[in-house]
Amino acid sequence: MKVSKKTILLIILFVCLFLFITIPIPYYILQTGETDPVHSYISVDNGYKNDGELTFVTVTLKRATPIQYLWAKISTDREVQPIDEIHANDLTEKEHLHAIQEILKSSLEMAKASAYKEASKRYEIKFNGLKVISTSD
Repeated sequence: MKVSKKTILLIILFVCLFLFITIPIPYYILQTGETDPVHSYISVDNGYKNDGELTFVTVTLKRATPIQYLWAKISTDREVQPIDEIHANDLTEKEHLHAIQEILKSSLEMAKASAYKEASKRYEIKFNGLKVISTSD
């Protein structure tokens, strides 16, 4: 069975296109998402009124592929960041995601404490030591 040059060229083109779409490169794409009013999620009884509005903003940070990189470069609502600017201290992607999760947990705890304080409710924070996320030489 003889394969034509056209078939080989199409296979090579398909493989290159597949790699162009799926292989991650050392960049991240940062993109803002929807904004939702806080009052859609939280209600406060006997609160005070104000003229402003507080909103939640979603932000997406994802590893770029070549096609996403090119799209982000020409887009006005996306930003490209080299991986070394996102991963501090040479962390792996897994270590970086773990560090972000720990930061988010800490932020949530501080938000809870702030809410209790603002509501003049008694609260207690127990310190259970430090958690080492990474070490360096």
